[in-house]
Amino acid sequence: MVKEAHIGRFSTLDNRSLGGHVEHIGGQSPVLIDVLNDVHLVIYLAHKDNHFLQEIRTALENPIHRLEILHLGRAEDWIVVEELSLVNELEKLCIKRVDGNFGHFFWIPERMYPCQSNHTQVDFDQFEGLSYKLPTFWTIEEYEGTFNRHGSRIFDHIKVKLSDGLLTKKYFRFDEELKLPVFLADFEEKT
Repeated sequence: MVKEAHIGRFSTLDNRSLGGHVEHIGGQSPVLIDVLNDVHLVIYLAHKDNHFLQEIRTALENPIHRLEILHLGRAEDWIVVEELSLVNELEKLCIKRVDGNFGHFFWIPERMYPCQSNHTQVDFDQFEGLSYKLPTFWTIEEYEGTFNRHGSRIFDHIKVKLSDGLLTKKYFRFDEELKLPVFLADFEEKT
């Protein structure tokens, strides 16, 4: 807030505009943060071991070992679990063609979880959407030695497309109960 610093940035004491934007006195500007309100997510989890899925369900229902509240992104973006469905067999999500505008956005992974019972495979390249490298799993650098859970995070990523929900002439897993497409990522390493 030194006058000389203000003059150095804005040329005069009376000016606070730079590049068409009015800045705070002293060159400080407010930080803009995008906030989503009333977000409702439908999340599908699949695993070859149903016992593992039951462990996740139990941890969500009874979070006795959790160190922090569940959140998406920032710590203040809390997740409130409204409903947990039953653990169902993956094969109940049949692969079929259902044309429509589903009114939801979908992350479509490049490597999809394989189907055992249906010969139709879902082809990533047939889907339209913006391409992203989506962060998935992370580890904390040097956690084993320090147990510092606030250390630097090292992220794994997967290639995905963000679909706006308009799907025609394409095959995908389909949830008959919710009438929604389901795109499950395959996270196993390919050798």
